[in-house]
Amino acid sequence: MDATYRSLLRNREFNALLGSQLATVVSLSVSGLVIGIIVNDKTGSPLLTALSMFTPALANIIGGATLMSLADTASPRPAMTVLQIVSAALVGFQAFPLPIAGRFALLIAGGAVSAVAGGIRFGILSELVPNDAYAPARSLLNIVNSAMQIVGFAFGATLVAYVDNRVTFIGGSVVMLLGAAAIRFRVRDHSVRMPSPPSIKQTWAVNRWLVQQPNARVVICLLWVPNGLIVGCESLFIPYAGSGGGYLLTAGAIGMLISDLFVARALSSVGRRRINLFQRFLLAAPYLGFLFVPNVVAAAFLVFVSSIGFSASLGLQETLVRLTPSANLGQVQGVESSGRIACQGLGAFVSGSLAEAISVPLVMAIMACVSIVVTLAAWLPMRRVESEVPLVCRA
Repeated sequence: MDATYRSLLRNREFNALLGSQLATVVSLSVSGLVIGIIVNDKTGSPLLTALSMFTPALANIIGGATLMSLADTASPRPAMTVLQIVSAALVGFQAFPLPIAGRFALLIAGGAVSAVAGGIRFGILSELVPNDAYAPARSLLNIVNSAMQIVGFAFGATLVAYVDNRVTFIGGSVVMLLGAAAIRFRVRDHSVRMPSPPSIKQTWAVNRWLVQQPNARVVICLLWVPNGLIVGCESLFIPYAGSGGGYLLTAGAIGMLISDLFVARALSSVGRRRINLFQRFLLAAPYLGFLFVPNVVAAAFLVFVSSIGFSASLGLQETLVRLTPSANLGQVQGVESSGRIACQGLGAFVSGSLAEAISVPLVMAIMACVSIVVTLAAWLPMRRVESEVPLVCRA
């Protein structure tokens, strides 16, 4: 697997994808944390605070349901460059003294744009690597995502105390533009996989195909629902710990980074499949401990342990790629990503709503219990999928 990682990192186009991912995550992590703190200070509402950080995630469903066909029908390089520039502008507009409603409007637009950009990114990735290298390639993107979340959340927690919010938002916009430059000048202009005009009709045609496939439905459910429920727990870190919420988010990002690195490098496709059920249980169980956690340090440890379970997505994404016709890889991967992120936003909405009425630790425990129930309910259907979908084993 070392050779696979080295070959990926020698690939100029893959490095450009990594660069754009790096810029996007740093910008959105820092600006998202700042927006969350602004909303919490102005409203004191756990629901609005959770939604401010996860509205972009919830808004992913808008992009996934309308223009995701761009992932397979548009010329990738110019489309992704334009979308990255639009995202930069939306972050920059947060520097203005806006009402809370205005900030949410920008967050919704940003979430819809990032969903389509993600579909294009994963579509390019599916062309750059063979099937048996797809999980390592996704893991490198995940590692960058986790590492830059660590930097973004930790840096953001410091910026809140010492730097004017306007400077932070403008800086985030500039970083996002650097990601656009990486795509524009380092990614070749790939041909479209589906030579037809992008449209809502085309988007819905592929989406219908996806939900009508029994095996794909099971995989999509496990990629979306447990993940979204546990991110709902994470959306309450600021109401739970105040300014210490940034450190809980950092602990989660560290756990994700270490887990993605190990699961992609040390395990074969068969190994990833064997531990997938355990990972999904591990994702939820630590949040039951929040009912008894005495301080932020202990809470950070539980978050770290839970986040190791997020790498269950790697094995599930491998299975989904093998279930998908090559002409639709970009859109299906985009729908998977945008739907998963939208479920994270929905989880934030549900957990925030519950936290208006009951204690934050109790809400976290409830969300974790529901995640465990979903994992148990999908156990037998997922075994059927695994028996029908062949694997490419690592040599």
